[in-house]
Amino acid sequence: MAKYEAISRNAGLYYIYSMHTGGAVYILSSPNKNTLYVGVTSSLPNRVIEHQQKKYAKAFTARYNCVVLVYYALFEYIEDAIKEEKRLKGSSRMYKEQLIHKMNPYWKDLSNELY
Repeated sequence: MAKYEAISRNAGLYYIYSMHTGGAVYILSSPNKNTLYVGVTSSLPNRVIEHQQKKYAKAFTARYNCVVLVYYALFEYIEDAIKEEKRLKGSSRMYKEQLIHKMNPYWKDLSNELY
């Protein structure tokens, strides 16, 4: 499984991400951290904006206000990202929280790093 680690926590990250045709797995949280959402996309910056703007008003993320990007992992191939999404969706909340804590111990919104 080819996974791209975040090399730079700034606009350079989006450049690295856009250089391949893979995908990303991400976790969004509600501001109060009560609800987590795991997703996969081929365009992380665009998809996060859609969630934050509540483009799909009846979607889970809009209903539960999951708008804070707290974790993401980039993959060279979208198929690998989809496999990881399925694995994470089947994982416990505790496991997801541990994963988030390793990348983002203060649960800051990471979406600013994508632009």
